[in-house]
Amino acid sequence: MDKVYARWIPRVLKQEERDRRVRDSRAFIRRAEREGDMFLQRIITTDETWLHNYDPETKEQSAVWKRSGSPPPMKARVTKSGGKTMFIMFADIRGMILMHAVPKGATVNAGYYSKVIEIKGYVYFLSKLF
Repeated sequence: MDKVYARWIPRVLKQEERDRRVRDSRAFIRRAEREGDMFLQRIITTDETWLHNYDPETKEQSAVWKRSGSPPPMKARVTKSGGKTMFIMFADIRGMILMHAVPKGATVNAGYYSKVIEIKGYVYFLSKLF
């Protein structure tokens, strides 16, 4: 018997996308070495994530025992009761600046990020960093 887990598949990048990430990362490191903490203190990073209104099953919880020659288990996709909400977060070197729940149906792009920061009163704060 073998214990099998569901497997995450990493996002596949094209060679040009990988090359650009390496090039941009090297430029970032050079600038951080040149300018030091003053450069790092001006960086604001953002991320977005979906938060589900339920506790999804973990990889370990979904593991099952099966015989070596038997087919892998199939699992029906469950309906996510309660829904999910997208959140975008902004952080700097000191920690979280802003967490924002995205309204259903909104498209999150650079323009949306700018509006969120402007509406939440962070325009003054951000302008002082640059």
